Amino acid sequence: MLTDSAPAPMIEPHSDEQDARDMTELAGGHDAALNALMERHAQKLFHYLVRSLQDQSDATDLAQEMFAKVYQSRARFDPKQKFTTWLYAIASNLETPRPANENDRGRPNRRTRLANSCM
Repeated sequence: MLTDSAPAPMIEPHSDEQDARDMTELAGGHDAALNALMERHAQKLFHYLVRSLQDQSDATDLAQEMFAKVYQSRARFDPKQKFTTWLYAIASNLETPRPANENDRGRPNRRTRLANSCM
């Protein structure tokens, strides 16, 4: 008879519930909650962006823009949704270039928007 128990499963360092609580706090005016979200998600988000964009500088810029968007959109977050799904949907929307068409003529691309926002 074996007396050794199986190793405990790895526990995520954060939970979806904590993300939802932090977003609720952020929407309620507790800006420090954004720091907690950034601490938990910034590194994985950055690595995702580096893989997607193939450029560390662009990934750094876009990661900063991402958390600014999280802050700007905090009131629209639905705590019943998974925060990471929402976060990566924002990332996907920001990193995907728009197709060129007549309506987009003269509109700056993402790199131009980022450069102009830093001025």
